[in-house]
Amino acid sequence: MSDLDWVEFARWNLDWIQDQIKRADEKANIHLTIYIGLSGVFVAHLVVFVSFLSKCMSLNQVVWWELVILGVVALLCLFLFGHFFWHFTLVLRPRINYEDLIGKDYKSLIFWGHIAELRWKEFKPKYLPESEPYPPAEDLKAQIYINSVIASEKYDHLKKSTRWFPLTIIATAVFVVLVYLFKG
Repeated sequence: MSDLDWVEFARWNLDWIQDQIKRADEKANIHLTIYIGLSGVFVAHLVVFVSFLSKCMSLNQVVWWELVILGVVALLCLFLFGHFFWHFTLVLRPRINYEDLIGKDYKSLIFWGHIAELRWKEFKPKYLPESEPYPPAEDLKAQIYINSVIASEKYDHLKKSTRWFPLTIIATAVFVVLVYLFKG
């Protein structure tokens, strides 16, 4: 494979990985929309539960086993929502230590944040040498690797948040039904 063919392949690979990162973000946003809707249903019924509880306490008609059951289901819902939102934040901003992956002094030509740290006088001779038609191939390889790690982390956390999704729906539905059942 010639250098030009390798560069084209590397560009294609980098574009493909970037598309996977975008796709993970889009899926995470769809999940977020659904979870916000579920959270709204949960909170609305939590308000109904609290008003029912205060009414029962004022009339001294508290049935403790009902409160324990509702409390446990409410805590389960809160745990599941918290679990989702934790993984959701990790989908959007994966925690990756670049120093462990590439090295402390590595600066990427492709990553605009690293480019912005350089002055033009530092950038031009290092990344745009006149003797080479294209910047060093090592930069493309490193960026492909870093983006692959990012995409992998995003999909891993997306899978973890998706795995708990059916249980969250069931727990929220059980909470809603119990609130109306115990409310009478």
